[in-house]
Amino acid sequence: MKNIFTIGNSTIEIKQGDILTFSVSAIVNPANNQLLHGGGLAAKIVKAGGSIIQTESNTLAPIATSQAVITGAGNLPCQFIIHTVGPRQGEGEEDKKIYKAFLNILELADKLSFQSIAVPAVSTGIFGYPTEKAAFYMKKAFFDFLPSHLDTALKKIYVVLYELSKYKIFLQEFNQ
Repeated sequence: MKNIFTIGNSTIEIKQGDILTFSVSAIVNPANNQLLHGGGLAAKIVKAGGSIIQTESNTLAPIATSQAVITGAGNLPCQFIIHTVGPRQGEGEEDKKIYKAFLNILELADKLSFQSIAVPAVSTGIFGYPTEKAAFYMKKAFFDFLPSHLDTALKKIYVVLYELSKYKIFLQEFNQ
């Protein structure tokens, strides 16, 4: 199975690894509506990047589910963090919300002329959204957005999965 895909003028690469190590324009943080980064990947981002990330987030909260906002990245190797709120399993309209969250990430990155981003499996941790569905709607958002934005500065998108099981699910979805 291949792990690199070209859509329009952009390349998507599915990687297993730690998103905190990616030197990109922005990494994506799967946040909660209050932008309180106390658990999961969000907590790891603040621990590694510094309290400035939480301080900046406090000025932006609350945000709606599917919305995307940006802060600096503190001490992380990326330049910025895109915070988005994916749906919690069982809250209703989860599929619509996760798709919109992925679209909003791309739209914000495009608007700010970012050249590269790293995106995790939003909502598949403590929010309980199924990984298979997250992979499907991420792929759909990418394939809907990128062909109609050929002039985007966004040339490289890393889909970064920490767990091998999630990596395999995303790899399988993108190869269909």
